Amino acid sequence: MVKNTSNPEIWHKIIKKFNQTKLNYVLVRGAALVIHGLPRSTLDMDIYVPAEKEVLNKLFKIADSLGLESEQKSILVISHLPKFFVNQWICFSYEGQDILDVFLASKKEFDKLYASSEQKNDKTISIRVAALNDIEFMKKKSGRPIDLADIESIKEAKKYKKIQ
Repeated sequence: MVKNTSNPEIWHKIIKKFNQTKLNYVLVRGAALVIHGLPRSTLDMDIYVPAEKEVLNKLFKIADSLGLESEQKSILVISHLPKFFVNQWICFSYEGQDILDVFLASKKEFDKLYASSEQKNDKTISIRVAALNDIEFMKKKSGRPIDLADIESIKEAKKYKKIQ
């Protein structure tokens, strides 16, 4: 489902490990658009997780088991104080390439995103992906040129879904 030009297997391994360990996550941004069937290339995956001690510890255990590296591992020192790391991004790399960005969302924000997300499945993997409306909202907030172009694609996709 999701491909990375440098190592297509790693994204599947990450998602499978999230699913196996029951890590609550929601895929967002460019990779989420790909899962929704929109034409979009991206070099990394972006996910939201709740900013909780257990989630943070589980995330770094998964990363270690897959050979992912992060310069932000010292955040574990304050894992018992989620108010200090809520709304922060953690970046992971694999073989020298940025591969995974994780946003530590407040419980309220994560629960809302999760509730409107969809579980997408194919023959080999199941993935929790943000709804198009939520992705569109995030991209409007960002305002980057690539995000503004993605918004147009999202609008077209939503029109097409209504026609069916």
